[in-house]
Amino acid sequence: MGICSERFITPVPEFLVCPVCFDVLDDPHAVCKEEHTYCKTCVGNANDGCPTCRAPRDPRPAIHLGRIIGEFELTCVNKEQGCPWTGPVSNEKEHGLGCIYRDVACPNSVFGCDVKVQSRNLATHVSNECKHETAECPRGGVDCGGPGRGRYQRSAAKAHDDVCLKWKCRVTRECATTGKHTNPAAGTYTAGFKP
Repeated sequence: MGICSERFITPVPEFLVCPVCFDVLDDPHAVCKEEHTYCKTCVGNANDGCPTCRAPRDPRPAIHLGRIIGEFELTCVNKEQGCPWTGPVSNEKEHGLGCIYRDVACPNSVFGCDVKVQSRNLATHVSNECKHETAECPRGGVDCGGPGRGRYQRSAAKAHDDVCLKWKCRVTRECATTGKHTNPAAGTYTAGFKP
């Protein structure tokens, strides 16, 4: 598959268009002695020799055509998502790696989040929206009495609280503090407090 011709700022000459996919050559390869040229991925689909003249296949990179194509200006593949970038084909890969309009998977996909968001919105998704992001127990962190040593997924907050809130302070009856950290072992007290 080539590069969509609609993305180019100026029209690309016909000799730079792949005769298999009809897009602009992407990683052009000459297939036969006649120098018939196709996209590298399209060459792989040509099993019976050169698709144009049927001569035996001898694919090799058409470096000169790649350099010519590399100078043409095009828009970002994420233009419809709002990316204003335009630049030469030779810079497209570098731009694409850092394009804030590209879709990326949530880093919590290993925990079950199947959301894809634009790179520029990823931090907001993770910190405010992702139910699979882990949170630290506000009642004790790693000393919390709930499961997960004080860390839990947002989607499991209620289950965490059901266990954690059962840990009540035993030092005084009036204390409303909850969480395991409020239950000192015998002979230890919080910040100099002794009953």
